[in-house]
Amino acid sequence: MQALRGTDPRRIGPYTVLGRLGAGETGEVYLAEAPTGLRLTVKVARTEDDPTFRARFRQEVRAAWSVGGPGTYVARIVDADTEGERPWVATEFVDGPNLRDAVLDHGPLPEHALRLLAAAVGQALAAIHAQGLVHGEVKPSGILLAADGPRLVGFGTGFGTGVDPPGDVFALGEVLVHASGGDLSAVPESLRGLVGSCLREDPARRPTPGQVIAATGHTAWSLREGLRPGWYTATGTTGRPGGVVGTGPVEEDERWLPEHDSEGWPSRVEHLVSPTLVDENEDETAEPPSRRRLLLGVGAGALLAAGAGTGGWLWLRDRDTEDGAKDADDPDHTIDGSAPPPPSPLAPPERAVIAWTYDTGGAVAGPSAGPSVALSLYGDMVYAGGLDGALHAVAVGGAGTERWKTELGGVVGPPVALPEGACCVARSGRRLCAVDPRGRVRWERSFDKEPYATVLVDADGLVLVSTRASSAEGSVRAYQGDGTLAWDARTPDPLTAEPVVAGDVVYVSTRTSLTALDAYDGKQLWAFHVGAPVGRPALLGGTLVAGTSGTAGTSGTDSVLGFSADGKGVLWGATHTGLGHANPFVAFQGLAVTTAEGALVALDPDDGSTAWEFRASGDPEEYSAPTVNGDLVHALLGRTLYLLEPDGRRARVLTFPGLPVSPTARPVAGARYVYVTTEQGIAAVNLTA
Repeated sequence: MQALRGTDPRRIGPYTVLGRLGAGETGEVYLAEAPTGLRLTVKVARTEDDPTFRARFRQEVRAAWSVGGPGTYVARIVDADTEGERPWVATEFVDGPNLRDAVLDHGPLPEHALRLLAAAVGQALAAIHAQGLVHGEVKPSGILLAADGPRLVGFGTGFGTGVDPPGDVFALGEVLVHASGGDLSAVPESLRGLVGSCLREDPARRPTPGQVIAATGHTAWSLREGLRPGWYTATGTTGRPGGVVGTGPVEEDERWLPEHDSEGWPSRVEHLVSPTLVDENEDETAEPPSRRRLLLGVGAGALLAAGAGTGGWLWLRDRDTEDGAKDADDPDHTIDGSAPPPPSPLAPPERAVIAWTYDTGGAVAGPSAGPSVALSLYGDMVYAGGLDGALHAVAVGGAGTERWKTELGGVVGPPVALPEGACCVARSGRRLCAVDPRGRVRWERSFDKEPYATVLVDADGLVLVSTRASSAEGSVRAYQGDGTLAWDARTPDPLTAEPVVAGDVVYVSTRTSLTALDAYDGKQLWAFHVGAPVGRPALLGGTLVAGTSGTAGTSGTDSVLGFSADGKGVLWGATHTGLGHANPFVAFQGLAVTTAEGALVALDPDDGSTAWEFRASGDPEEYSAPTVNGDLVHALLGRTLYLLEPDGRRARVLTFPGLPVSPTARPVAGARYVYVTTEQGIAAVNLTA
């Protein structure tokens, strides 16, 4: 970290600037501290040289809000101001150097760390691509190495242009070459096939991020287990792997990462230097080049050559042939050329490890089996309402210590987390309350004329409140962070589920239709009249998948419809017994997933066909809506928590003997814990135990 200059700001929004981390062509980066003490990385954008930058910056930041956080290995955005004189965006601070500097200064990663790196960045790209987005600038300087795993940064603060998902995968291949020492020959043999497949000339023949993860041999669970402090350690005493850099033995458990004086934000300047560093006539006794110079020259030169044109591709293709590695399209082999592993046995049930419980007098679940708690945007607190008339803030770590308890009166509904604290509906839905991070009420708004307010949704700085205006009409109100009413949109029927926000659009489900509203002014963009109740939709690419009940024109009472997200109409209808408007969908690894009685069901968004179905033992009648956490989907089926892989196989099964778990509220997943509702309040389940 660098000292602040006289021209540097001392405050950015609500954050105190502590130091300067660096700069790129699009802005300057600072280390800042939130009022809660949490440290953040804040990038202040430059706009003076590009009149279109502000609009692009605004669009990219909005898109990136939906990506990042626990299990994704993407540094998440926690706050932004896209309208100020100097727009800025704040992301979680990642304590660790970037991959470029780590390798240049201390040599290539050991093989086990390369596998973890490939799987984690693959998971990051899977999370980004699942939202219909691309990163566009995956590179060594844009990957930070934290003690609990790598983080892909730079997303939402300057996307690359002309890049598609296969382009991100190609860049991942280049990253793995760099991390191995800068040359394809330095890549461990067991990973060479995987790296080569990422670098294929034909984008259609490159693996997907999910296939990259599978080729590393990791599942979501084994990845989390492997990414513990020391995951990047080179062990043993035989020298550094790769044979390119590193000259001495490595002590057991030695940390090879550099000190924390490396720039914490990716530079857009990579290593475009000549591979020739030493004059041929130079004295042989001269001091050899440093690790950094050697890798800058040989490594970067080889890396650029590998991706520069046909010659590099012919070399790669010939090597694959000489090594006898089979093509990734061969069904009998995995991407890395080895025989596929045998199917893993089903995970046996295990007793959940409860980190702590907290009493709220009884938790209140949201509509559509929504969550009963909210995790703060800084990840340090859990907000929960309850039957005791208070909004509670509980510390995530330790024993679940109460941070504060604010009396609001009546039943306090499920909150939403905001940069300025939390919002909730109190007193049987007639009062909207905003509370700051210390538990002080910031403002209140009353709903005396409406019977109740049903749900809160955070939409890029706006708080959306769904209300029932009358027995035959509904509304969605949007409030700014200071409590000012931004807009009020009426719907022809009462709502049947909480709104879904995706980018600039709010999707509203009612008793007869699915409606799209502009998130900034509430104006109706389009509406599909179905003539039957519509459930909470999931957006996958250009398709909205939602359950309906009693839909005309289908062969069954309950069905699922695929709506065009651009307002062109209904794309398809599929009959699914037991799936109706009461079954909310979520997007998970390219599929639309929901829960039904005793089962988790995944549908193909192209036609509504069943991709897979997982049925719990005993066919429990109570169940929660699903929650996506990285490349696992969580759901309570009865009083058992199931964690499933993207193909529907169970990764973990957690039981709760002696704990009265309420299976109707959607679990909330954090970095270490998943929070479930109990008859008395909430419980934190330790996923790393």
